[in-house]
Formats: sequence, C-alpha cells, structure tokens
Amino acid sequence: YSRLLTLKFLKATIIGTLCMLTAVLLLPKDFYTFIFGKEFGEIRLVMFALAPGIMAVAMSMILSSFFSGNGNPKVNMIASAIGLVILLLTGLLLIPHFGIVGAGVAASVAYSASLIYQIVVFSRHHKFHIYELIPTKEDIIFIRDEVRNFVTTSRK
Repeated sequence: YSRLLTLKFLKATIIGTLCMLTAVLLLPKDFYTFIFGKEFGEIRLVMFALAPGIMAVAMSMILSSFFSGNGNPKVNMIASAIGLVILLLTGLLLIPHFGIVGAGVAASVAYSASLIYQIVVFSRHHKFHIYELIPTKEDIIFIRDEVRNFVTTSRK
C-alpha cells in the first residue's frame, strides 16, 4: 500500500511542480526586473538552471518521507551525502566559470544525483520501474478530483 501511495504522490508532485515551474519559466525578464530591480535581470537564466533541481527536490521529498516512514532513514542520509559531494565538486568546477548560473546547474546536478540514488533504492526493494512515474489520464483525473474536494471542503 505504501508503495502505491508513494507512486501516487510522486505523480502528483511531478504534475504540480511541472505546472508551477512552467509558469515561472514563462515569465518574461521584464517581470523579474519590475518586481526585484535591474540586478535580477539574469534570474530567468538561473531559474532555467535550477528547474531540474527543483523538480528533483520535490520528488526527493516524497521518497524521503517514504523511507523515513518505513524506518529506513539511512537511505536519506546517504542520498544527502551523495548530493553534498556532487555539489562540492560541481560547484568548484562551475561557479568560477559561470557564476550564479553555474551555481544553479551545480545545485540541479546535486539534487538530481540524490534523487537518482533514492529511486534506485526504491526500485530495488519495491519492484518499481521508472516508466511508472509517467502520469496517466487516471492520475490527472485523480489529482483534479482531489483538488476540487480540497477547495470545496475549505470553503465550508
């Protein structure tokens, strides 16, 4: 049951995060400079560099909850250690040459490495295949219905 619930939450996270990232990435440079000032003109490029990492962190949070809830926090510790090592290495290589955009890429690579480790462990113990993360029509309907139920309940 926890495997199926985790997969449902992963798919919901993928859909929700993808929608929000798309909205943020489609905002024009002028929007950011209007809100934050001229110094933030490069923010769109940084957001594109961070986008894969944001998706990885969102998915990783679901898997971290799964491992902690099932009494296996060691997986999360190892995933964090992998991410730290990768962040240090990629940060040292990319930041001097690419500045803040390099930092975004380094963070994305590190978060993705942590997620990959968690997915590998999850798949080994729970007969999981990566294609199961692709949202289906039923998943989208389920998420839509859950959001409607939440909105209806919160209005009461």
